[in-house]
Amino acid sequence: MIAEAAGVTGQSKQSLAPVLAARLGSEPTLLVLDNFEQLVSGAAILSELVEGADALRALVTSQVPLRIAAERILALGPLVEDDAVDLFVERARGAVAGFAPHDAEFDAIGEICARVDHMPLAIELAAARVSTLAPRALAERLERPLALLTRAERDAPARQRSLRAAINWTHALLDPAQRSLFARLGVCAGAVPLTALEAIAPASTGEAELLDALAGLLDFSFVRRLEDHRVGARFLVPQALRDFALERLIAAGLEEETRRLHAEYVARVAYAARLVKWGASDEQRAELLAVSSEIRPAVAWAREHEPRLHVRICAALASYWVYGGVLSEVTTELDRARASGAGTAAERAWLLTALAKCAQLTDVDYDVSALADQALAEWAAVDDELERALGLGYMSWVVRWEQRYDDAIAMAAESLAVLRRTDDRRLILRGLVFLAHAYADPQDVESTEAILTEAEELADGDPSWELAAIHGDCEQYKGNDVAALTWWAESLTWTSTTGESHQMLMDIGCIGDSLARLGDGEAALEVFALLRLERERTGRPGNLPTSQIWIQEAVAAACKQVDPKTAQGAAARARDVPVTNRAARVIQVVNRVLALATQANQPIRTRPTRLDRG
Repeated sequence: MIAEAAGVTGQSKQSLAPVLAARLGSEPTLLVLDNFEQLVSGAAILSELVEGADALRALVTSQVPLRIAAERILALGPLVEDDAVDLFVERARGAVAGFAPHDAEFDAIGEICARVDHMPLAIELAAARVSTLAPRALAERLERPLALLTRAERDAPARQRSLRAAINWTHALLDPAQRSLFARLGVCAGAVPLTALEAIAPASTGEAELLDALAGLLDFSFVRRLEDHRVGARFLVPQALRDFALERLIAAGLEEETRRLHAEYVARVAYAARLVKWGASDEQRAELLAVSSEIRPAVAWAREHEPRLHVRICAALASYWVYGGVLSEVTTELDRARASGAGTAAERAWLLTALAKCAQLTDVDYDVSALADQALAEWAAVDDELERALGLGYMSWVVRWEQRYDDAIAMAAESLAVLRRTDDRRLILRGLVFLAHAYADPQDVESTEAILTEAEELADGDPSWELAAIHGDCEQYKGNDVAALTWWAESLTWTSTTGESHQMLMDIGCIGDSLARLGDGEAALEVFALLRLERERTGRPGNLPTSQIWIQEAVAAACKQVDPKTAQGAAARARDVPVTNRAARVIQVVNRVLALATQANQPIRTRPTRLDRG
């Protein structure tokens, strides 16, 4: 082909390369080769030409690297968001003369581009649909893009007339091992670590074979590698390609097997990190975060096909969900698991314990004390002493919120006694935190601070946001709201970055209360407005009666400190804060108040504490 274009004929294959190199290298020449992935086995000949002709330069487009010495790769990834939107608008104007999207339509166009992973061909095919679908309607129909993105110019190459044809074109170039791994990745909902690929691969797949297949999929851009400093490298199949992969998996009759492997993998990761806040290692928490997108599909599949596995996953995720999940969804899922009657005594006890805590945090129609007593009965039937101790520690959190303070202290102390015998630093720290909370709620500051001292020595540099929050409680009980603000701001700095919604909302609420107690009603009202917005975002309404009472009292006190116009301005400022900056804004407000307190250099009189008010 190259020889014909260069006018070189009549040579044998053995002598063609040097003759062609001499011809092409006689003067500066640019050789352009498109779609070379179809001929990648001929890359060695191209290498001979480039090495034998100093004046020759080759521009090669290919979906895979050529892997020759002279190669310099310029990887063309997905478009950035602005370029993707511009391409959509440009192509849409070719379909609809005068197409001029307004602001809301630009939002929809951004969603469309994101849905097709900013792939240029997919964007062009989507834009062609604007003749019959407005951008918002198109975005709503793009959940499965393969079926919709089929319209293209008649003079376009066959492989570019639909998204499916384009994927088919490249899929045909994969070897059997690559096709097998690609199909199994169809069950993954998002980016996953290498351990997930190892879990869903056939049992007979060796490590080298798996890595080679993955490398091939990366070369063909069927898989993207994502780096995240929190969880390390993960691998993502874009949505349209994932739909195609799942079709291949179903056609091979391997969907059920692969989904079971996927769900069992999620169960193992969840169980390893089940003591997510206190007791799990950094590595275990990171791996759970790395597979967070896989939890929903794994739970949904297990619920329909494997009740015992469903209970196992839900029990393992109970703490993770309570600390950071959308509580209405969590409650529904835990209830479904409990209703199945499957699982071990310990698993059923975890379900009941988490349900009781969810009931305290929401307005669901449950008798929390009755649920707590059921959970305690289940824990009493658990033979494993360590597991029972872990459960009792968690139960102390539940019963202290029912103002059963003596029971909470007794449970936390019993739990800690068992955990001390393990010599596991993290487990002992977990027990100390629950006991500190149990002493703090009835305002036993002396006992609480003694426990905190031991816990801080044991923490040894581990993130200690909950210890900071308990310190804040103690300082407020002592009437020192300035010190309390400092501790709660430290806690919020951690919780706002870890996804720990429960403690984050508690931190913000306590900060607002202290600001009102310090007499800064404007700052307090802005913080409480931010709290309301975050409760809406996280699906955590904060309906515990005692919590509602002190928040309402603090808001009322803050309102008395300012005029209505100032109160409205505080709420408006909160609404203007971007979602991702709300916690940072609260900390900014705290720092301003602390700076003013430092400048004043005088004692600040405060109102009575929450519990002093009855």
